[in-house]
Amino acid sequence: MKAWRHGGNVWEVAASLGCSVDDIIDFSSSINPFGPPGWVYSLIDSTKTAIRHYPDPFCVGLRDRIAQLYDISPSEVLPGNGTSELLYLLPRALDVSRVLIPVPSYVDYEYGAKAAQVPVFRIPMRAETDFKLPIEQIRAELKPGDMVYIGRPNNPTGVLCDSKEIRLLAQENKDACFVLDEAFYDFVQDKDPLVKNRPENVIVLFSLTKILAVPGIRIGWMVADSEITGKLGQVQPPWSVNVFAQAIGEKALDNRSAVEAVRERISNAREQLAKMVEELEGLYVYPSAANYLLVEVLKDGIDAYIVRKELLLRHRILIRTCDNFASLDEKFFRICVRSPKDNALLVEGLRQTMGS
Repeated sequence: MKAWRHGGNVWEVAASLGCSVDDIIDFSSSINPFGPPGWVYSLIDSTKTAIRHYPDPFCVGLRDRIAQLYDISPSEVLPGNGTSELLYLLPRALDVSRVLIPVPSYVDYEYGAKAAQVPVFRIPMRAETDFKLPIEQIRAELKPGDMVYIGRPNNPTGVLCDSKEIRLLAQENKDACFVLDEAFYDFVQDKDPLVKNRPENVIVLFSLTKILAVPGIRIGWMVADSEITGKLGQVQPPWSVNVFAQAIGEKALDNRSAVEAVRERISNAREQLAKMVEELEGLYVYPSAANYLLVEVLKDGIDAYIVRKELLLRHRILIRTCDNFASLDEKFFRICVRSPKDNALLVEGLRQTMGS
């Protein structure tokens, strides 16, 4: 079995510990800690008879609601089986000569490009600048035919780049394509989404998986020029978005007010968690605008793998080691923001681990 390159593999961890997945406190996957809205379960129950039919191949209801939300044409929307599917389709469908990736960032940007046999060029973000997006380095490196992947907020650092800078960069480089991954955007306090006043060479990816806490039901979408969505639609497998995902997406877009409350709760919890971890000797917490924190182990003789092992064996807490993110090493780990109770258990576990 191949090694898993993402967080959230509670199945393998529970099997290794001989316990239930419900016994694991999962800080490795950055999901809304308050769980799915109550209506998700009742909606699944009321939708179950639809499994006798193929899903709507064009996701008409979901596309219409997304288009209404952003005041765009439905032809500018392409739903997918999570944003990961769309990331793998992009370099296949578009005429891309090279992919530029500021790193560290989401690992599937590079995996998707390599699967399409497109060359990858990494642009490092520096720890000494708290992993701020290196706009000038990107600007200097850009060539016609390039596709640039930018997380907004970035994963695993949580940095939120300025949308005005991205718009200007895209307008200056109309022969390049810019993919803005806003899969975690619902968690950040920001008033200028890139989908607004979007240059035609900017593609924006969104996800409902994280904010709704439904990673087991894959649902995401892309907003882009209709020519781009059309090209991806030609290589996308049929019936990519199942009946449950379409129904949940439609309902969620009809109930956006709940997102604001979740965002505020998580923002407060993130600040509290960051402060508690910062107070522990031997750990540095990087500034984050998202629902997760990147932490560096500064203490000699210990690394993220030791921290992970101790937390699992002693407390059944799972964190995300980050050495498979380009430019990070075994000293880095990522933790998501969970409930105040879980966050307190994590901090106590870290205190014991770092103290020993």
